[in-house]
Amino acid sequence: MNTHTIRNSKDKTARIVTFRAVFFKKLLESHPRASLLLVAELLKFCKDNTGKRHVVEHTQQEALLSLVARVNTLPIADYNNHLINSWVTSGFRIMDADLVVLLGALDQFYNTLNPQPTP
Repeated sequence: MNTHTIRNSKDKTARIVTFRAVFFKKLLESHPRASLLLVAELLKFCKDNTGKRHVVEHTQQEALLSLVARVNTLPIADYNNHLINSWVTSGFRIMDADLVVLLGALDQFYNTLNPQPTP
């Protein structure tokens, strides 16, 4: 699955990442911690490999900001879960893996570590 496209901004100061509609829907439906970790690591990976700043397309970035608010309200159940979360966050790498598979694995992990509250 083609998950995203990357293009130059008009002033060429940054590159703009636009997620495809199907993948973006998966991002919004996944556990907020999983989605934000995947997006942050993708942007970091792109910057490290090209030396250019990458940003998420404006309308998609606005939608992702709602995930940030939800992450701030999700409790890490206990200290051990906090350590596991820190370990996964610091050890997560994009590499050449498929983003859909990574998102699915992170979503399953975070829903096991701390189930997402139902709205």
